[in-house]
Amino acid sequence: MPGKRLAFHKKSDDGSGKCLFYEPGGTEDLMYGVAYEIDMAEKPILDDLEGLDKGYNEQQVSFSLNGVTHHALVYVAASTHIDPTLVPYTWYKDMVVLGARYHRLPADYIAKIEAVVAVPDPNPKRTANRAAIVENMRAINASQGV
Repeated sequence: MPGKRLAFHKKSDDGSGKCLFYEPGGTEDLMYGVAYEIDMAEKPILDDLEGLDKGYNEQQVSFSLNGVTHHALVYVAASTHIDPTLVPYTWYKDMVVLGARYHRLPADYIAKIEAVVAVPDPNPKRTANRAAIVENMRAINASQGV
């Protein structure tokens, strides 16, 4: 998505920063993502998991891929839930990086995500739970050769 940039400034209930995209005003910015097609019967589940109306709003975007314009719904951080001082927890940033690798996003884009400052999660139980998920993602990536 030209003119958009990924950041980790969306306020989370756990005190960390989660992903959002914004338009910094420069046309040199470019954000990558992955589009999924889902069964509309499953959308309420996704809305709940993603926090629709709890800091994220829904917005339709258009993007070009291989010369074809596509339309998608995205979760956009509400202005009331953006804090540029926030940073992600290490496990969250790791999940974003691993997802980007899995979907084979450009290496320079992944490097920008890897360069984002992250902090350890102060909650040991959540850290252990998320560490197991991260390790599972690493194993899946390894099995896919990424």
